Amino acid sequence: MPPKNRPTQSDVAQLAGVSRATVSFVLNGTSGRMVPISEETRSRVLDAAKELNYAPDPIAQMLASGSNRMIGVFTYEEAFPMERSDFYYEFILGIEHAAARFDYNVILFTRHGNSDGPRRVYATGSNCLRLADGTIFLGAKPDQTELARLSKEKYPFVYIGQRDTPGHEIDWVAADYRPAAYEATQHLLRLNHRSLAYVGLDTHVESNQSKILGIQQAVAETIGTSLEIFPETTLQDNHQMQQSLQKSGATAILCSNATTFDSILAQLQKSKYSVPENFSVLSLADANSNRYFPISPTYVSIDRQQWGERAVDTLVKKINGTLDQPQRIRLPCQLIVGTSTIACP
Repeated sequence: MPPKNRPTQSDVAQLAGVSRATVSFVLNGTSGRMVPISEETRSRVLDAAKELNYAPDPIAQMLASGSNRMIGVFTYEEAFPMERSDFYYEFILGIEHAAARFDYNVILFTRHGNSDGPRRVYATGSNCLRLADGTIFLGAKPDQTELARLSKEKYPFVYIGQRDTPGHEIDWVAADYRPAAYEATQHLLRLNHRSLAYVGLDTHVESNQSKILGIQQAVAETIGTSLEIFPETTLQDNHQMQQSLQKSGATAILCSNATTFDSILAQLQKSKYSVPENFSVLSLADANSNRYFPISPTYVSIDRQQWGERAVDTLVKKINGTLDQPQRIRLPCQLIVGTSTIACP
C-alpha cells in the first residue's frame, strides 16, 4: 500500500473553510501585517493544521525566505573535534548554543572531496559550502587561496582565530594573545627570572606572532633580561633541547600552547630536571593538570565557548547584511597562576 501523502496547506484550508492564502498568512506569522485576519479565523486554521498533523515543507520555506537557516562549520584540520579534550571542542559548543539562539541549524562540512589530500572548500571545483547561509572556519593552517576566493565571491564566513589573507580583509574572532603574553612574561619577571626561553610554532602563524610580540615587549621594558626563541622541532631531540636550554641560561620557559607545555614537562622529566625547582614553565593557552606531573599549570585561559558564540553573532550579522566593515574581534584572556612557576632560585 503506497504511503499517504503529507498534508498540504490546501488540505488545511479546505478543513478550516478558508483560502490557501489565509492559511499561508497565519502559519507564516504574517497575519495582521499584510491582511487583517480575525482571531476566530486564525484559531480555525491552527486547529485544522493540528488535526491534520500539518508540518511546513522545509524546502518550500527555504525557497520562500531565501534562507536555509543553516550555519556551516568547516575545518582545515584532519578531523572534526569530537573529543572533549580536543582544543576545538569548546568552539563547537559555543557555535551550537549561539546558532540555537538565532534559530539556525548547524551543519558540519566533513567531505574531503579527494581522499588523498586535505579537506578543501573547492575540492570539486565549486563552493561546497553553498548549502549553508554562512560558515564558521576552524584550523591552524588555512588555504589562503580558498579564503581569498570566498571573499571575492562575497560568501559570508568568519574565521575562529586571526587569519591575514593578502589582498582581502576577512572577518575573524581571535584571542587577544599579545597582552596575555605580556602579562605572563611580567609574571615571570616579578619572580626574578631574567633569562627566558620561548618554544612555539612557526612564527608565521598569526597567533604565534602576537605571543612573541607580547613577550618581547615585556622583556624590552626590563633591563638585564634576555629571550631565546626555539622552534617546536627542538622538542624532537631531548639532547638538543638540553643543550639549547643550557646555552641560553634560561630559568623559565614559555610554551606556545598546551601540547608544547606537556611535551616540555615530559622532556625535562626525562632529563632529570624538576619543574618548577629547575625551570618554571607556563603555557600561553589553556592547559590542564596532568596526573603524571604533581603540579598545577600556570597558563593563559581562553573562554572558547564565548569565542564560538561571538563568531556566530558576527556571522549572522553578515548574513543579514548589517555589517559594513570587516570585523576583527579580539577577546580578552586571563592568566591563571599555578605551581609550575616559582621565584627564580
